[in-house]
Amino acid sequence: ILPGLTDDPLALEQLAQRAAAAGAKFLYGNLLFLKPSAMSQFMPFLEREFPHLVRRYRQLYARSAYLHGEYKERMAKLVAELRARYGLDGAREEPPMAGRQPQLALPFGRRL
Repeated sequence: ILPGLTDDPLALEQLAQRAAAAGAKFLYGNLLFLKPSAMSQFMPFLEREFPHLVRRYRQLYARSAYLHGEYKERMAKLVAELRARYGLDGAREEPPMAGRQPQLALPFGRRL
């Protein structure tokens, strides 16, 4: 979830609703985190495409690559509510068990 870009509650609800209608079983939401290597690529993009958000992002990510506090809690609560509302908690049915496959032997020490 990108602050100011993809965090609109109505848009996230529509996403959850459509995902459930398409057969999705689980909804997961994670806030954007910006480690230095990602920050160096993302900020020029933000400056170019969404300059009105640059100040906010610099403030949000000034101390950490990860968001903390009220915004994070609010987004986590929203995702949890959407997960419950649309049955996207993964608990509808058990995932199919993978059949056991024989372990393949690698040809160590042998010439092919």
